[in-house]
Amino acid sequence: MIESRIQILALLVLLLAGCSKENPIDKYKYWQGAGDSGETVERDKTTVEIKDNGIYVNGEQFYIKGAALNGKNLSATDDENPFWAEAVKAGANSIRLYSSADLPADNTKALACLDKFYEQHIFVAFGLEVARECDGADYSSDAIREYRINTLKKEVDKYKGHPAILFWCIGNEVDCSTKADGTSFTPNVNVWKDINTIAEYIKEVDGRPTSTAITGIWSNQTTADDIKQYCTALDILCVNNYEGNIQDLYSSWQNKNFGIPYIVSEFGIRGTWDSGVPKTSFGSLIEPTANEKAETYGNLYNQYILSHKENGCLGSYVFLWGWQTHGAVLTWYTMFDQFSNAALPSVDMMTYLWSGSYPENRAPVVASGTDLTIDGKSASDNVSLSKASSGHTAKIVATDPEGDKLKYEWRIIKDENLGFGVPMSGGISGLFSTNQTDQNSIGFTAPSEAGNYRLIVYVRDLNHKKASCAVLPFEVK
Repeated sequence: MIESRIQILALLVLLLAGCSKENPIDKYKYWQGAGDSGETVERDKTTVEIKDNGIYVNGEQFYIKGAALNGKNLSATDDENPFWAEAVKAGANSIRLYSSADLPADNTKALACLDKFYEQHIFVAFGLEVARECDGADYSSDAIREYRINTLKKEVDKYKGHPAILFWCIGNEVDCSTKADGTSFTPNVNVWKDINTIAEYIKEVDGRPTSTAITGIWSNQTTADDIKQYCTALDILCVNNYEGNIQDLYSSWQNKNFGIPYIVSEFGIRGTWDSGVPKTSFGSLIEPTANEKAETYGNLYNQYILSHKENGCLGSYVFLWGWQTHGAVLTWYTMFDQFSNAALPSVDMMTYLWSGSYPENRAPVVASGTDLTIDGKSASDNVSLSKASSGHTAKIVATDPEGDKLKYEWRIIKDENLGFGVPMSGGISGLFSTNQTDQNSIGFTAPSEAGNYRLIVYVRDLNHKKASCAVLPFEVK
């Protein structure tokens, strides 16, 4: 009898929560999630529709102002990404998760994170990681394909129905047709068929839009034809495009006649892989300063994303909201200082683009690559030093918009690709003549081993957690 009364009371609680109009999230808090106990109860739903080349959330048109996150930035202490809150503060209304690995490993904590996004009116592009042929995945075996499909279906079941999800992105750059050893191949069409199978399943159990993210559509007609033929269940096309190619994205989307709207699922400065990136005579990439990068972000957003808001482009996700843990140059796409989590100028720029106003306090300014020198020479001068030679001077010219006091942190690292998931090191010790951080110049000794190196300086406004960064590649003979 007592147990029956408890069950009745519990049911009344759920019914009352469902009738409450004051706080829509309250209903959702009772959902336990299909991933753990399998128990589900009534919860709020987010209705997302694609119509008239636009995306509508609960009946209202929605324009994506998004940040692409790095799951490797998850904190070891609280298991959350330290830059989620910064995206909210900057005016983003969506974040891109590449997979559930970008959430805490514990399912309860992962759902709690999605709850926070929903409460803060942040919608999620939820990624499902599809194995890529360029990484060695086999798409000729039906058994392997079925296993992977069933695994992804279980992943969908964990999070289906959560009101924070805006759309599902099934796979990232599966159109990649170059293996790690540099050899090219033609992707197996089975990868598109499998993506379509997952999209159909999502429509059945969740109902929100589906997409896949590709590397580009400006020249690869085969990819476009395969997607149109085999991925009929997709509602959106996501495209990762950067300076140098994004200029042609809209016209290519029109010419390929996909019949569905698109999202710029990653955008940023010209990539390290791009032949248009300037290099030194010894082969090192010459990197723009953090302030130069910010200006490029602004130009790309206004000219090639926002300009197509009314005719097919549903919005974008800036890359990379956090700091990098992979790539040829780990400072290249970083939007936050890896060593202090301070916001770099590109964060200020996105704040302006998303909200219409710059932050009250802005990041320090390093206007040009010529403002960082070694012995008076900048990166374009092809700086070459002798092994273990001393008496060199590094100097940076930097200012602060509000006149705040600046601190300087200098590092010298090897110019090398560390591989996926390996953060940048603190640098080679014992080279600098002093650890003084109040001065914008510093003496140093060249490394004792021949090779290519990068001089990095972080210019920080410590009181406001803002920073800028400049990098100068040099060789040692």
